[in-house]
Amino acid sequence: VFHCVGINGNFLVLHHKYHLIRVKTSIYQIRETPEFFPGEPVVDPNHPKDTAIVRRMGWHRKEQAWFYYVLMKNKRKSRRYFASDLEKLPPHLYE
Repeated sequence: VFHCVGINGNFLVLHHKYHLIRVKTSIYQIRETPEFFPGEPVVDPNHPKDTAIVRRMGWHRKEQAWFYYVLMKNKRKSRRYFASDLEKLPPHLYE
């Protein structure tokens, strides 16, 4: 996942992890802002006692939606979650 941090002529300047990348605007597709980002605490409403941390995110082409992988109890969960499957953890529960 890249974050647009600027425009330089016909190029977008994108940030990915530790790199800045220039990409032609004609080949880049802009998506809506995701609900969650890596490192953000979340909870599965079906299992409210098990808090999780978003560890990775991606774009599902067929569903045209963001999906997320989480870390729960220090274990990587293989299940793919969509935004409708997760809720943000209230700040008072993780601070």
